[in-house]
Amino acid sequence: MASAIIQSVQDKKDRFLEFYKRDEVRGHISMTCQAIGIGRQTYYDWIDKDEKFRKAIYDAKMDMCDDMEQVLIARAVEKDTTALIYWLKYNHPNYKEVQNVTNIQVNVVPILGGATK
Repeated sequence: MASAIIQSVQDKKDRFLEFYKRDEVRGHISMTCQAIGIGRQTYYDWIDKDEKFRKAIYDAKMDMCDDMEQVLIARAVEKDTTALIYWLKYNHPNYKEVQNVTNIQVNVVPILGGATK
């Protein structure tokens, strides 16, 4: 009986991953949970307790990132200004934004006691 429950949970995890990777879903957790009939908390429990599942989700996200990066590059090649700016800003050292940090020190001198004449 316990073996059947474990297999059932594994089947749900497998279905979750399959649905999660679909183009029309693309990593939408709530949509995937609803489609396979689990609560969102169950997903987070799986992530916390199952390293293999956690890695599979991570790998799926990285695959999606690769796909999105290819779209961004294609748009940049087509001279889409926003894509060009974004790509250069995050990939070319000459275009990276530099944060200006201003360190202002304020010296406060406490006044002890009352004024003297």
